[in-house]
Amino acid sequence: MAELFSSVVAVDAEALMEQLSALNEKLDRLLEAKRIEALSDGADPRNMSTAEAAAFLKVSKAFLNKSRMPRSKTVGPPYHVKGNRVYYTLEDLEAWRDSTKRECVQNLTPMERRLRAVSEGCGAR
Repeated sequence: MAELFSSVVAVDAEALMEQLSALNEKLDRLLEAKRIEALSDGADPRNMSTAEAAAFLKVSKAFLNKSRMPRSKTVGPPYHVKGNRVYYTLEDLEAWRDSTKRECVQNLTPMERRLRAVSEGCGAR
């Protein structure tokens, strides 16, 4: 029986969550630095390429490409076309990003989620 529990490792859940939170914050700072670097490396905020827009929004280039496809259910930010070149403006990207914000429900308790669902009219009967 002792052999069964010899591989069990005690984990401090709060300490683990703090470490994950610190790593997440560090990743956010690195992504923000990368975004700023992309803008400062000669990127014109009035004529951002798909790659620059993707870095700014923290999405993939494929997402932006897909959102421009006809009949796509993916809704992306407004874009402009000059000849064969697609570009995005900083103002359009910021407006789209702000309009698509969602509130995180991950930190809500199950009861709070249920109450929210009922208050929004999508609760199960």
